[in-house]
Amino acid sequence: LTANTAEWDGNTDALFAGENSQAQVAVRVAHDEKNVYLLAEVSDRYLTDADKFIFYCHDGKEGQYAVTLSVAEVITEYRASITEKASEVDASSLGIRTHVAFDGTVGDVTDIDNGYVYEVAIPKTLLGVEDMLAFRFRLISRDSANGKTVQEDPYPSAGLKDTSGWAKAKLVP
Repeated sequence: LTANTAEWDGNTDALFAGENSQAQVAVRVAHDEKNVYLLAEVSDRYLTDADKFIFYCHDGKEGQYAVTLSVAEVITEYRASITEKASEVDASSLGIRTHVAFDGTVGDVTDIDNGYVYEVAIPKTLLGVEDMLAFRFRLISRDSANGKTVQEDPYPSAGLKDTSGWAKAKLVP
């Protein structure tokens, strides 16, 4: 993973969130034989330590993974069912890989930044998927002028407890 968006040039399908904020995100999904990949390109003029991107994906059964990427850390959690509490898991032992690249100065609100790119790879075997991925995302941006803003994916019925309203990515060969 390099967070190099040129590697994604052939993949033009994307979900967009952030029409009501200066912080916006375009999310693309790709796959190969072994992994599902997610690319989140965030346009954000004010990069802060509190900015986060959270990617949720269904495990193909009853559970879900949540990968939270921020300036300081990457946290991966697993929830075995919608009624259970999520617990942190070791992403590297599960084969989950991440990469973050920033274009700006994190924490300096006196300059104008461009944003950042998050890239995630998750093994298909972990998700139990072959041809369809159910997912959702959240962008949490703390602007210098506006305080905290949260951008949800564009599916208003997408709840954490019911994945039927989640976005679907068809994993075609």
